[in-house]
Amino acid sequence: MLICNNGLRSKTAAQYLKERGFKDVSYINGGLVKWQQNDLEIIGNPPDLISHSLSLTKECL
Repeated sequence: MLICNNGLRSKTAAQYLKERGFKDVSYINGGLVKWQQNDLEIIGNPPDLISHSLSLTKECL
């Protein structure tokens, strides 16, 4: 399971791994931004800032 800030890098990484034979690969669509927008709990040491910088509407779809 891969996750990044907004889902773009983790999606790219998942595709890369699948192309190289990894079969059970998933990523969180929308990343930490979407996770936070849905009021889901973040446990552990989350980043100090979850940036919406790639979204003009402050949303990840």
